[in-house]
Amino acid sequence: MALAAMAQKPLAFDAASVKPDTPMGPGATDDAGRTKDRKQPGGDGGRDAESPGRIHYPHTALTTLLMKAYDVDRLQIQGPDWLGGTRFQIDATMPPETNREQVRRMLQNLQTERFKLATHREKKQLAGFALVVAKNGPKLKASTDAGPVGPPPDPRWPPSLGPDGFPTSIPRVGKSANQGILMFSAPYGVKLFFFGKTMHDLANELWERLRTPVRGATSLASAYDFSLTYSPDDRPAASAPDVFKALESQLSLRLVKSKVTVDMLVVDHIEKVPTENE
Repeated sequence: MALAAMAQKPLAFDAASVKPDTPMGPGATDDAGRTKDRKQPGGDGGRDAESPGRIHYPHTALTTLLMKAYDVDRLQIQGPDWLGGTRFQIDATMPPETNREQVRRMLQNLQTERFKLATHREKKQLAGFALVVAKNGPKLKASTDAGPVGPPPDPRWPPSLGPDGFPTSIPRVGKSANQGILMFSAPYGVKLFFFGKTMHDLANELWERLRTPVRGATSLASAYDFSLTYSPDDRPAASAPDVFKALESQLSLRLVKSKVTVDMLVVDHIEKVPTENE
């Protein structure tokens, strides 16, 4: 009933607190939206916390808050340079049944009210990559859609590990149109399992991991189950190939340099100092 009442007016949190953050330390949220550990006595550390009826965003840059509110990547935000450095602690409550899209709307309205935020959308061409099929490709298996990935109580979990320290496969159980991505990390590198994912989904995942725009340009329209093992840039000693070589050798796909049309969120106005909590 509470949500029906909210539909009659701009969506807003039941209560919201916006406070300037204490000086950054180990574990602060960076301007790409990644949160590192920082333990604090009597608290939940430096991690973002979301639960039914409550959000807690500590050490959060306004860039990160925009990403959460508008569901965009850091590269899609155009605004003042200080957006990534000025940080706040955001605490808010709302009805437990509030869904994710409604939370985004509430965050948008919170920034409009407290920071006098004004934005508009526009298209922009950025340097990035196109995901294409390699010469001998693609090496992809159509999705079986056999059921959800099985952590416990599936008796086949945990899966058996190969010599590289990664699962050789992920079991599926039951009957469900489950789709998702699982990531496993080891000194060797990173292994991603994709279930029921399209090449558009893969391009979006690569965009997030490379922090560079990636567009799907394969003309492959089906959903697939596949895995990708590679070494991120921050693991130079790992023996897995980089993501470019891994895509070609494992999936017969390639990333080629290309201009990518990006839907930008342009910040027209935003205040550095929010209005006070009521």
